[in-house]
Amino acid sequence: MAKGHREDCEKLRKALLDYAQSNDWDRDFQINLPLVPRKDRDGARPTDDEIEGISCLDRPSNAKVDG
Repeated sequence: MAKGHREDCEKLRKALLDYAQSNDWDRDFQINLPLVPRKDRDGARPTDDEIEGISCLDRPSNAKVDG
């Protein structure tokens, strides 16, 4: 998302956090990817810290930081 859209980014970050924590995550996997084993499905679920760590940054999440 381009700079200058902090409010929209925060809304999207919140929606991702809510979705990853919800039962919808499991249900959507069961419906759309039924052959994915539960351990893989659970392993793919991002943690709050992972979402926070790459959301609403002023640089790309894959950018290298000196220091």
